[in-house]
Formats: sequence, structure tokens, C-alpha cells
Amino acid sequence: ISYLLFATIKKFWGSQKNMLIAFFASFLFLISPYQSEVLVWRVCLHYLIGAFLLFISVYMSLLYLEKPKGRRLIFIFICTLLSLMSKEYAYVLPILTAIWIAYDVRFDPSQTKKHHGFLFFVTSLSVMVYLGLNKIFLARWIGHRAQGDALNGSVFDGIPRMIRYLLKYSADTRFTLSSTYQNALYSTLDDYRIVISIVVLALLAWVIYYARKRQRTTLDFFPWLLSFGVALLPSLFLYMPTLFFGENDRYGYYASWFLYPAIVMLIFTLKPIYRYALLLIFGLSQLYFTVKINQAWYENSQVQKALIQNFKWQNYDHVYVLNTPNIYKGLYLFRSCGEQSLLNEEMAIAHQKDIRAHITDITQYNMMAMDDGVSIIQEKPGVYKITHHQWGRWAWRCAQGETDYSNDNYQVQYLDKGFRLTLKHIPTNSIFIYQDGLEWKVANIDLPTKK
Repeated sequence: ISYLLFATIKKFWGSQKNMLIAFFASFLFLISPYQSEVLVWRVCLHYLIGAFLLFISVYMSLLYLEKPKGRRLIFIFICTLLSLMSKEYAYVLPILTAIWIAYDVRFDPSQTKKHHGFLFFVTSLSVMVYLGLNKIFLARWIGHRAQGDALNGSVFDGIPRMIRYLLKYSADTRFTLSSTYQNALYSTLDDYRIVISIVVLALLAWVIYYARKRQRTTLDFFPWLLSFGVALLPSLFLYMPTLFFGENDRYGYYASWFLYPAIVMLIFTLKPIYRYALLLIFGLSQLYFTVKINQAWYENSQVQKALIQNFKWQNYDHVYVLNTPNIYKGLYLFRSCGEQSLLNEEMAIAHQKDIRAHITDITQYNMMAMDDGVSIIQEKPGVYKITHHQWGRWAWRCAQGETDYSNDNYQVQYLDKGFRLTLKHIPTNSIFIYQDGLEWKVANIDLPTKK
């Protein structure tokens, strides 16, 4: 996908100077710390497949504009349709095509006007065919469950969110600012008057800068930046977290393919000494954050493998887990939601380990170090206090924060560094376990039995 970006920028321009732009833009896209979730988390494979097919369509569109051939239109149609079947982000391709057609000044308009129309028709047709197939076989126009939420917003909601993504990728706010500062910054952007002022000032600054420089890169970054905004549309109104590293970074994967060229093109309008100094600083910071988050993913996988291999209570009828590590350093670990744990499914899929027991997550928590765990103290018969080893390893349930709850078997009351567990009636052949570092341990709990 990075090479496709390199080839697309080369085709967009073609001069030796712009080979450097193509190299730096594709390299920054390649090493971006925000790509780790898509590459590491296996459930995101369809993002990669869909992006690969979509960007092939973009590249083939440029080839078609350069030398129109009917088989290229057929290839674009097939790739776009397959991309939509992988991930419904290619809905925006007709809009992207319109942007590139409007900007295409490299050819004689009298010779290319017809071919522009053919290209726009084919990309639009592929989307219409896919929508029709969805309606026929799924009885709805849009197939992916999350895409219906993507349009639940207005222009005034959308522009601030685009600015958030701009800041995230260009200033690495996910890593350089705490969640508190990010939320404060993003809350400021919710004021539409501030947003309008920012947009007007940015456009005015760009016009003045272009009038002074008169460089092509000062102008050519604009369709790439506009394409970035368009590519964000399918996921623009979905949840953008600030607390955890890695979570939902996949939503910006497609759009970042267009943003890094825009950033590099703007940098290339500077004098060489400033240009390469800025690229060096930006590139090194990207590498640093990428190494940091990939190390966290590696530790995440080590914890997961160790805990799954250490699990040995599959022959019990019921297994109650006091502290399921839901995430590790902000990255998905055992992504359970609700009392019914997903440990069974994860062990069956990832490690072919058949678990007969019904596993219940009493709480999930944010694991921040490989030796995190809990201690258990009996306060009185049937009542136990579970405390995390270190402050900040907070407990929660369904990723919804600390909310006391109760059912027929037990009651949970959250405390400052853990929770209090009050047992009621526990089914026979049950066991309580807890996670401590890289292993599960049996909790020393006296079980009241259910008659």
C-alpha cells in the first residue's frame, strides 16, 4: 500500500524532485504509529484488503487519464467493487475521482473531457452496483453495521472532527498530549465560531503563501488535503478516543494515505535546510512513537499467549474471573463485554483450545505492566475485597466505567483501587480465578452453593 502511494505520487508528477516527495510521503505513511492497529490486530485484515484494492483503483485512474484504455476502466470497476465488499470505504471513490478530474490540468481538456466522464461513470456505477447487491441480498443499502452511524452529523460537526484528525496525524496529539489536554483542545473546536475562524485564517494564509511562493507544491497539496477530508467521511462521526493508544486508529487509515503527501508537499515549499530538518524531526518522532506502540503490542501478545496457555480449568461448569485484563496499555487484549466472557472464543480461535466451562468476567481492567494483578482479602464470610497492586489499574465492566451491579450469584461494589465482591449463590462445580502477572491463580474463596 505504501508502494502504491509512492507510484501514485510519481504518476501525479513525474519529475526527479517529486521522486523525493513520493519517497518521503510513502515512507511517513509506512512508519506512522497510527497504522499499527490495522497491521497487528488480525480482525482488521479487511481494512488492508479494502485499502489495497481502493488505492489500486486510484492509481489506475491516473493511468487511465494519462492513456485511456477500456480495460483499465474494467479493472477499476472490479477493484472498486471488491474493495467495497471488503470494507465500505470505497463509497467515496466517485467524489475522489471528481476531485482529481477537476484538478487534472496536465492534458488537453478537449481530448480528455470524454474520458473524464467515462471514469466518473465507472466509479459511480461500481458503487451503485454494490448498493443494489446489498439491497437484494441483505435487504438494506449499507452492509457494515457501523457505517450507518457515519452520517449522523452535520457540517458543523464534521469540520471540527476533520481538524482533530489533522492534529492527530500532523502533531501526534495522541502521543504528545494527555487525554485531559486532548479533550480540552477538542472541546474548544466544538465551538463553530472558532472553527470558522480557523478555516478562514488557514485559507487566507495559504492564499498569501501561494502568492509569494508561486510553487507548484503550494498548490498541489490542496487536492490531496481535500481527498483526505473526503476519505474520512465514512468514519468521521464514529468514536475517536483520546485515552488509549491504538484504539480506533483504523478509522483514519484510508484517509492518512492522502494526508501524508499533503504534509510533505507543504514542507517541500520551504528552503532545503529547513525542509530536510523538519522532515528529519518529523520522521524520527514517527519512528519513536511507532517503536513505542509496537513494543506495547508485542507485550500485549506475550500476556495473551501466557494467560491462554496457563488456563487449566476447562472442565469446570463455571469459571468466574475476578479481573480480566480487557486492554493492555490501551491496546485490545481480551475484548470482553458483559458477564459472558469472550475468553472461550479467543482460546478456541487463536489457540485451538476447547473450553467447556462457562466463563464469567466479574470485572475487566486496564493492564499497564506485565506484573499487574490483584490481592484478595476476606472481610467477612462471603464478602471479599479485591485490590489492584498499583493505583490507576482501574476496574470497569463493558468499557463503561465503574458501575456497581448485582445478579443472582454475586454483587460488585467498586472501590478506589478495586472492588468488593459479595457472594450470594454460586452454582456447583464452580471456581474463582484471578490474573496475576502472566498467569491465572485460584482465588481462596469459600463458595456458598446454589441448592
